[in-house]
Formats: sequence, C-alpha cells, structure tokens
Amino acid sequence: MGESERFRQHALCFTEVKHETDKAYLFKFDDETEEWVPKSQLKNREEFEGSQEGLIVLPQWLIEEKGLEGYIEDYDV
Repeated sequence: MGESERFRQHALCFTEVKHETDKAYLFKFDDETEEWVPKSQLKNREEFEGSQEGLIVLPQWLIEEKGLEGYIEDYDV
C-alpha cells in the first residue's frame, strides 16, 4: 500500500457510541464489534450523542489496524 493510500479517508457506519473519554470514543459497529477510536484520528469531530447512529471518517491505516474494513460505507470522502 502506498503512502497516500494509508492516509486515504473512509466513512464507516456505527450503531452506537458506548462510551466517551477525553481522548477517545468507544463505537459499537454491530452486535459483536466495539472499538475505541482516538478523537485525534476522527476527521469529523462533531460531538456524538449517547445512542446515536451515524458515520465516522477515519484513515485507511487505522481502519486496517482495528479490523473495521467491513464497515466502510463510502470510499471517496
């Protein structure tokens, strides 16, 4: 993977924000998948509310590191 591909941005669909700390959100993606995502890596940094569904925008390298490729909704963010 080229350097530009590593930093390409993708939108992922989440079903719930389970928890928030000063530095990260715990997103729920489906019944079995929950992952902590650092706030510093979110392209869309608006506040997420409790059990709101929505989209987050993350770089390719982080998506791969967290194993979240199956939740990509949009390849051209």
